[in-house]
Amino acid sequence: MEFAADNEKAKQAEGEGQSQLFFGVGEYIFALNLDSLVRVVDLSSDSEKEKSGREIDLRKFFRVENEDNPISGREGFRIDLKIGNQDYGLRVDTVFGIRDFQLAIPLDFPGALRNEDNQAISGFLFDGKDMICKLDAEKLIKSSDKGLI
Repeated sequence: MEFAADNEKAKQAEGEGQSQLFFGVGEYIFALNLDSLVRVVDLSSDSEKEKSGREIDLRKFFRVENEDNPISGREGFRIDLKIGNQDYGLRVDTVFGIRDFQLAIPLDFPGALRNEDNQAISGFLFDGKDMICKLDAEKLIKSSDKGLI
């Protein structure tokens, strides 16, 4: 599954809307700005499984594991990012594709709930059906560098 071609179109349209990569980790839904997106790799079928840089498992990062959603033994997807001069890979369960959130209602992260563990969530989008966590890739990398995983 390759989103590189769609990424270029979406980056051009990003000024007009809020196109973002839409993906899932456990039962949580996330959106990621396209600024740093390089590609999405389907680890269950893609032959290009080698790591492109440091890999961060978002299930471990957000502590999303239970009997119904074990971390071990799953393939999932890897979202390859380039932040600065560094390459990173985010392991996620599901990738839904690039989606335009122009009509979604943006919500700030509640200040009273902000702590070191949730710095990577910049806010939320409500699209009338789902509450979507907006993920800040740079803050995620900084948080993971501090050993919060």
